[in-house]
Amino acid sequence: MNESTDLRDSVALVTGGSSGIGLAICERLAAAGADIALTHHPSEGEPRLACDAVESKGVRCLAFAADVRDADAATEIFASVESELGGVDILVCNAGTTRDAVLWKTSISDWDEVISVNLTGAFNYLRQMASLSRRNPKPRSTVLISSINGIRGKFAQSAYSASKAGLIGLGRSAAKDLGRWGTRVNLVAPGMTLTEMTADLPEQVIETAATEALDDRLTEPTDIAEAVLFLSAGTSRHITGVVLPVDGGQLL
Repeated sequence: MNESTDLRDSVALVTGGSSGIGLAICERLAAAGADIALTHHPSEGEPRLACDAVESKGVRCLAFAADVRDADAATEIFASVESELGGVDILVCNAGTTRDAVLWKTSISDWDEVISVNLTGAFNYLRQMASLSRRNPKPRSTVLISSINGIRGKFAQSAYSASKAGLIGLGRSAAKDLGRWGTRVNLVAPGMTLTEMTADLPEQVIETAATEALDDRLTEPTDIAEAVLFLSAGTSRHITGVVLPVDGGQLL
């Protein structure tokens, strides 16, 4: 194991960690030695396969069925992780959703759903990290999963893009709030990523996104996981408040 990315004796909490980008992040942090706690939406059932994949790396895994919009659940999860694993050293706010539609077809309910999951959900967990950091100051890392569409905007994604832009404001402000207690806050902004979400998109949309990238391919969950590892480990100990695009150049 590379000493600069050695996460042994660390505990990572990943929201939306049972599939896609979240699962790739859990597996990569586990491979670096971190014990893992993950959340999944209650409708997904028990993510035993996710914990099996994590535990195969030789670390411990806890799974919590929780809607990230539930602030009380966030409080309870932090308390449980502290009791069972020793506390959260790395927080990754990954849980998200989208309701794509042009602005005039975006309903109030769809807008509220996307903002509450993507932005308020991250706030709920980041606020718990803030409480822990103030109570027990030491080096910690938080990574918020934003999107390049939160930087550039995107046709028919007003709600999604707004939520991801909001994460950038939240994360950079939190970095200023929490730095004095040793907690760094950074963001990863993926391009279009090959997940279950994108599998159902029209082929032309996927092809267009791939041609935007300078290496002619879509982002893969493992690309995001490697960036999260970097921002979670000692290699980035002097980096906070940054937005790191992982998109093969799509944003360019």
